Amino acid sequence: MVMRPAGTRTHTFRIETATVSRNAVGEAVQSWSKLTRRRGSIRQTSYGETTERKQTVGQSEFEIVIPFVDGLDGTCRIVWESGGDRILYPTSVVAHDRDEQTILASEKTA
Repeated sequence: MVMRPAGTRTHTFRIETATVSRNAVGEAVQSWSKLTRRRGSIRQTSYGETTERKQTVGQSEFEIVIPFVDGLDGTCRIVWESGGDRILYPTSVVAHDRDEQTILASEKTA
């Protein structure tokens, strides 16, 4: 597969993995650490609204294309740095011959 030209990679993404530790009282505390940073492209594929607990919640779906990242899966999160540090959660990750990955990701907003 031929990788997309660098000119189409106008956004910056930070891929993070979760780490769970215990605090002094024994409660689980989740923190995030950087796996890598990549430049890529993004496009919004859908948007919908629902009502949860008497509050309107929006959910956006995105398609992100970045160079291949080993270890990127549904347990990671993606910080869209050039999009105001918005947090996106992968729902599907497809690798293309270890050159590029297409990620379907969602974002919930209250």
